[in-house]
Amino acid sequence: MSGGKKRTYRVKSHEYKASRDLKSNLKKINWRLAGILAACFAVIFGVFRVGIYFEWKAIYPVYYGLLLVSLAGFLWFNHGLGGKLPDRDSLNMPEEEKDGFLHKLERDKRIAKAISLVLIPVLLTFVFDFLQLFWIEPLLGWEYKA
Repeated sequence: MSGGKKRTYRVKSHEYKASRDLKSNLKKINWRLAGILAACFAVIFGVFRVGIYFEWKAIYPVYYGLLLVSLAGFLWFNHGLGGKLPDRDSLNMPEEEKDGFLHKLERDKRIAKAISLVLIPVLLTFVFDFLQLFWIEPLLGWEYKA
């Protein structure tokens, strides 16, 4: 039997802080919204792949149109790519108009959030299709035979 010292391991303080930060950030995630987004992606990606499998010629124009319309709608209702509403005190307008303006902005943000449930899955669908066409198939040696 060896009479050596028993080793003790210490967790470094920055590793402990990173673990604690990760746990707190995971608690902040809106899991319901993430589930809805995953379900929307499954439906949109599934319809896209079925359209490709059955060689429906209009699948790309339909999805490009869906991408264009959803992107335009998102940018219109979100008022660009900004995500924050202005403070009530920072608005330069009469007091009686501020409430109506802020309610309109909140409504537009809700509409933009709903449109993003279509926009994000369509974008991810095109990303996966691009990766399959130009990276995965050439690496594995698959060829399209018409």
